[in-house]
Amino acid sequence: MYVNIQLIHLGKVREVVVANEDGGHTVFINEQLSEEARRAAFRHAMSHIEHDDFFAHGNADEIEGDRHVC
Repeated sequence: MYVNIQLIHLGKVREVVVANEDGGHTVFINEQLSEEARRAAFRHAMSHIEHDDFFAHGNADEIEGDRHVC
């Protein structure tokens, strides 16, 4: 599994995950977060990747709620 991690300014957003055309993913993490919060954001993003949420059918709020147990 290929995961590219980028620290960027995201305002109030903690992280964004993008499924890449090559089958990998890019995780953008808010550079303004503390190290602990960055790690938590990364774990959360990886949960979405591991559960293949990008191609899941169903309610996005439910999927997101399931991943916040991390």
